Amino acid sequence: MAHPAPFIWTDPRGEGRHVHAYFRCDLDLTGPAREGRINLFVDSRYHLRVNGVTVGTGPARFYPSEPEYDSYDLAAHLRPGRNVLAVHALSYGMDTFQGPRSRGGFVSWGQVLDADGTTHDLATPGSWLCRPADGYDRTAPKFSFALPTIDVYDARLGLSGWDAPDADLSAWHAPALAADPGHWGELRPRSIPHLTQDVLEPTALLHSWPIERPEDVYSFRVPYPDDVRRASSSASRRCFAATWIHSPRAQRVRVGLWWGEYWLNNGRQLRMLPTRTHQRNRQDAILSLKEGWNWFFVKHDMLRAPWDFLLALPRDAGLELSATRELGSSDALLSAGPFSEEEEPAVHDLRLPLKSPDALPSLSASWRGQPRDGSANNPAVDIAWTHFGPPKAVEPTRVANLTADDPHGTAWVFDMGHEVLGRVFVDFEAPAGTTIDVGYAEDLDAQGRCMLLKRHMIFAADRHVAAGGPGRLETFDPRGFRYLQLHVSGASGPVPLKRIGVVQNIYPMDLAGSFECSDPLLNAVWQLGWRTLRMCAEDAYTDCPWRERGLYAGDSLPEFGIALATSGDTQLMRRCLGL
Repeated sequence: MAHPAPFIWTDPRGEGRHVHAYFRCDLDLTGPAREGRINLFVDSRYHLRVNGVTVGTGPARFYPSEPEYDSYDLAAHLRPGRNVLAVHALSYGMDTFQGPRSRGGFVSWGQVLDADGTTHDLATPGSWLCRPADGYDRTAPKFSFALPTIDVYDARLGLSGWDAPDADLSAWHAPALAADPGHWGELRPRSIPHLTQDVLEPTALLHSWPIERPEDVYSFRVPYPDDVRRASSSASRRCFAATWIHSPRAQRVRVGLWWGEYWLNNGRQLRMLPTRTHQRNRQDAILSLKEGWNWFFVKHDMLRAPWDFLLALPRDAGLELSATRELGSSDALLSAGPFSEEEEPAVHDLRLPLKSPDALPSLSASWRGQPRDGSANNPAVDIAWTHFGPPKAVEPTRVANLTADDPHGTAWVFDMGHEVLGRVFVDFEAPAGTTIDVGYAEDLDAQGRCMLLKRHMIFAADRHVAAGGPGRLETFDPRGFRYLQLHVSGASGPVPLKRIGVVQNIYPMDLAGSFECSDPLLNAVWQLGWRTLRMCAEDAYTDCPWRERGLYAGDSLPEFGIALATSGDTQLMRRCLGL
């Protein structure tokens, strides 16, 4: 059908990377609604909430030229008095394996019939209001080369109760009409059922440790445009970092480093020590420091992703970083780059290491200070680089009502029992500023920790910084995993964790076929095949629930065969062929 209502957004262009936005439509009903239905579509994804309850998520993956809208019966969710229809929308603003780069857009239509016969129109823009959803780090890294950005959310900067009837609407405004409504093709009704919303809890608590802080980790991020469609994966952009390290005495110090090439006091390039198996993607090196100031220089070639610089220094070494060679400097480090494409040849011709900040020519992206309290805000790296104290005794069946009360924080590892795919949630009560990180993996290392960073540029973790009081971490997009690692740190007091789990988002496929024989192994293979199919069936058949979640013909063909043998469902394959 042609667009029954205009597309809207918080601004006419709808551009930008990882842009969250809130929309709400308030209804005053005289009594129980006789009927109510809403139809909506959002580019890229949405959560629909009615009176504080999540009613559905969507849309099914799409190309902008072939969008499908979703429909919901609202009557059972409405009540006499004030009602709020709330949409949390997210525009990816980047290419992913679920669709091409697009722009933010929201369209809605439908109506609610009041008890007294009054009709409330739900068409956009109508009585809809909107505002940006603050608190999300728009520079956060992508989950993987194939998937969109992880969630790094600071609730202290966000808006609590934004979907409540009594919310302060003074900062809300009328939405803007989309400047290019022809960007989206003809809307069609959703061709597959809505995904499940089943709540799953862990089957076991495997491990717990107190978090220790023997190191100070300095970090910053240099943004870079996301690009998963570049023809040559060898193209890169050079960046530099530098600082002065003040040492109270001559000493040899072991430090932790991210990827890159490093020099100290303009000597030979630092040699890296063997990688610690429990701290993946970390390189360690020995710094032979002289008393006083030491010049530290870094070269890094950025490849299709932002640069998260990290430097871990042992606290007992008494070291201080300064971008200005002055004790107490507000900037701990310097960074330069990426430079313009025209400047790249000259940058690559520079003789390295640069012997001082003045040795960098005047270029488009010269030195900038990185603050002492800065952070790359990369929870996957922070979890993987965390140090732990001795293991704590755990009750395997106690997967809720836990408390983080160790001085530097507490870590847990949970087992979901099998692979799951869904939105991870943690219900908690925490002092303002408490950091809650959740990481995901399909396997554990020898110490029983999630195998994070086992592939470069895959950051399987999310972060929530508490606003203070009761709160909820809930990932916007689904995550695929079996094991969940939860870290709570930075709290000024105990942090009760009331409930941990997953809202599973998979295709609602019923098991109709059956298989049983005298061989237990073959029976187990049948069950394993069914579970694997379920985790690789969402709004399309996918290659896997973890890293890519992309639609490939080579994966969908055997998956369709399994679907025919187990459920007989053909709708999802028809949808895949359309995509």
